[in-house]
Amino acid sequence: MPNGIIRDYQITYFPTANASSSTVLNTSSDGLEFNITDLEAFTNYSISILAITVASGEPSDVMIVLTNENSKYDNTH
Repeated sequence: MPNGIIRDYQITYFPTANASSSTVLNTSSDGLEFNITDLEAFTNYSISILAITVASGEPSDVMIVLTNENSKYDNTH
């Protein structure tokens, strides 16, 4: 790792059609999975992840994820 050990991850997500309503979550580096809950049904979400060491790098490429159409989707990783 060019900047040292990963200390935290920052996850940014928002409904793709509404970038102004983005949410930023900071997580510990202990786990390789994280659940994003309370997403709207049948909605495209844009998600990116940023690893934080002693400095912040560049965020990952954006992933577009479509939630389930029947109910709130509780397991986006």
